[in-house]
Amino acid sequence: MRVYTPIDPTSVLPEYLYHMLSSMDLNSYTQRAAKGPTLNKRIISQIRIPVPSIEKQQEFIDRMHELEATAIQRLEQAREFEKERYGCGGRIHGPHAKR
Repeated sequence: MRVYTPIDPTSVLPEYLYHMLSSMDLNSYTQRAAKGPTLNKRIISQIRIPVPSIEKQQEFIDRMHELEATAIQRLEQAREFEKERYGCGGRIHGPHAKR
């Protein structure tokens, strides 16, 4: 596995990069600013991201799509269950519900 900094755009799928950056805790890279934490070009160029082959990146992306589809399906099932059980119009309640 190779690691590039800065990222070589010819060897990284944009969606792979998106998922990797979305899953990282970037708080240690941020700087304080008036509008909140920021990342500038210099700081972003210091972030290390593992870069497997394009094939492995695509496998990772495909797996993320599968997991997202499963999560959406389960959320829809939970909403339907609550709607049938409690007549609440499909709104999720309980300790994990966003209020």
